[in-house]
Amino acid sequence: MATSEFKTLGDFLPTTWEGIIELIRSHQEKAGNFTKCESPIEHNFLHHFYKVESDDASIKPQADCQTRAGLFRLDFVLEINGRKIGLECDGKHFHDKQRDEIRDAAILETGFVDVIYRVSGKSLWFSPYDVLDLLRLKEPDLISEHGGKLLKTIFELDKGRREDSWGDDFIVRALCEREEKEDGEPIYTYKSPRLIAIKWTTKTK
Repeated sequence: MATSEFKTLGDFLPTTWEGIIELIRSHQEKAGNFTKCESPIEHNFLHHFYKVESDDASIKPQADCQTRAGLFRLDFVLEINGRKIGLECDGKHFHDKQRDEIRDAAILETGFVDVIYRVSGKSLWFSPYDVLDLLRLKEPDLISEHGGKLLKTIFELDKGRREDSWGDDFIVRALCEREEKEDGEPIYTYKSPRLIAIKWTTKTK
């Protein structure tokens, strides 16, 4: 690589006062968002999302929505190109499937968001990059070009380990077990895979 191709920190910093002020404002907003997270799994998702987010995307933790059934709060609302995306981080002890379905339908009825995704807390905690990659498959504009390359690099380290299955309103990714053959080459088995899933709900027409 030629010397001229190397970049310094200065190449990535704004060169005007307006740009510097905007950079400070952006960092203050991100720091404020972390303080609004109400659980470790929300904090973990936000931390990893900021690594791959598109410059045009925005994220708001703890977004209130008034519905006919009462006031509800979404863990996150993401927005990209005018599309609003709700994300719920489902901790094992705080969610009931039937209640969640009624709640999501009430929120979607208002038009507050266009879609609501649900992800288990276990997946968000142990496999945040897989969750982001599954979200990218459905909402590609949320992830920057750099973020896409980062995810690709991470998953290339374990080629053959992941297998995705699609349904009408879900994607399930199976992470298979890695075993070493005698010659040192890895093989992958699905005897007891770890499952990562995202499920979505949209407004009924």
